[in-house]
Amino acid sequence: MVVPRLHFTDADGVSTPSSSSKRKLSTRPSPQLFNPTRCMQDALIRHQKAHVFSYKSWRFEYGLQVKVFNCTSLAPAREISLSLCRLFMDAKAMAGDHLIEMSSMPVPSFWKFEPAEKVLIHSDDCTRFGKVVSSPQDGLRSVPVCEVDIGGEIWSVPVRDLEKDIPLGHYVEVVGGVHIGKKGFVVGKSDTLLGICIVTRVFQDFRVHVNSVTLAIPDFSRTKLPWLNVEVTVESGPHAGLTGFVKDVAVNSTRSLSITVCLSNGQESVFGYHTLRERQ
Repeated sequence: MVVPRLHFTDADGVSTPSSSSKRKLSTRPSPQLFNPTRCMQDALIRHQKAHVFSYKSWRFEYGLQVKVFNCTSLAPAREISLSLCRLFMDAKAMAGDHLIEMSSMPVPSFWKFEPAEKVLIHSDDCTRFGKVVSSPQDGLRSVPVCEVDIGGEIWSVPVRDLEKDIPLGHYVEVVGGVHIGKKGFVVGKSDTLLGICIVTRVFQDFRVHVNSVTLAIPDFSRTKLPWLNVEVTVESGPHAGLTGFVKDVAVNSTRSLSITVCLSNGQESVFGYHTLRERQ
């Protein structure tokens, strides 16, 4: 499988002036072919299997062009860019696990690991907790690895098996990808994707991969505290079911949120972010 370069057209299939070879580059498939619902060419052949079709000598499956290469002409890639990673993820979403095994993909270039970060180590038998000792290094067969402290033992773990341990309510900074430099609170989590809320005059939400963020400390000195006077409901604990209004928001020593709420019974209590929900 190869990812199509959609910004090229057949007109790009000419040799470049700087090339010393007289051989012309082969023409590229028209970008229209990657959206077959709008492609009206008579030579387009639709297969019985969904998202699979042919056009002339080209075959396409789930948005990817199928090509055959000699193994001796290939070399493993160390990283994969954000744009290419998204194309493979879109194809995987259509085709399921039988087409693309993400564990065999190169490491996304927007994943960043630094010493002291807490991580989950996924393996075939179980999931372990650890702390990064060193940033990614090239290991055997050019597979990037991190040294990770697991219960006092130092392991060399492939980067693709690591997932940062970022709980809900923590404040993070994006260190890779299209949202690099943005900071906000983790307000949602689905598998390895985090929902981030930026505290500004207008709340902004976006999603990023958990391995593309790092813990940060919010600066409230120039902004109003978020969620002040917002009515909330306590979801768990001894005060479960009670409602109240947010009176203060702070970051504790573990870099997680401590939210002070004045409850409907007149009592003030401090809760973690995951304990509260905004009352609808």
